[in-house]
Amino acid sequence: MKSLRGTLIFGNRAMPYAIEGEGSTVTARVADREIILSAHPVTPGVWAVTCNGRWLEVHWAHDGSRAMLHADGQSYEFQSGREGRGAAPAPTAQGDLRAPMPGVVTRMLVRPGQVVSPGEPLYVLEAMKMEYVVRAVRACRVAGVTDPGTQVEKDAQVVEVEEEKEGIAPGVDDC
Repeated sequence: MKSLRGTLIFGNRAMPYAIEGEGSTVTARVADREIILSAHPVTPGVWAVTCNGRWLEVHWAHDGSRAMLHADGQSYEFQSGREGRGAAPAPTAQGDLRAPMPGVVTRMLVRPGQVVSPGEPLYVLEAMKMEYVVRAVRACRVAGVTDPGTQVEKDAQVVEVEEEKEGIAPGVDDC
């Protein structure tokens, strides 16, 4: 029996998950809830999933230890392994937030000079017909942004944050 564990990020919430089983039917435990899933591929990046008896079309993209899913109008991020232990993904480089996968920046939700809180949405990236909201890992001040409509590659700098400085704002930690 195969087992996966990590963190599910949904909106501003992060909760532990565990998936056990093999083949097309698995049992998922999210927080204190158990869910029986049966999944079958339809086309690349699209699966037909039965979730506790309810049918869903699920769009997904995978990048290393992360999977981004879109189902029933909602987006979810699953982090497994070492990265899955925290409540939010770590930035890929110090001083900026990079694209987690190739895609198009469809919306920029912050502006230069803005101070953001942990978990606050920064921008929306569209990849494989799925929208992925990238969020702040820590409180910080935005130094620069990429224009909406820009096609970016994986690890491209999309939001730049200021280097560590004294007193970004009272009670706000530096990035």
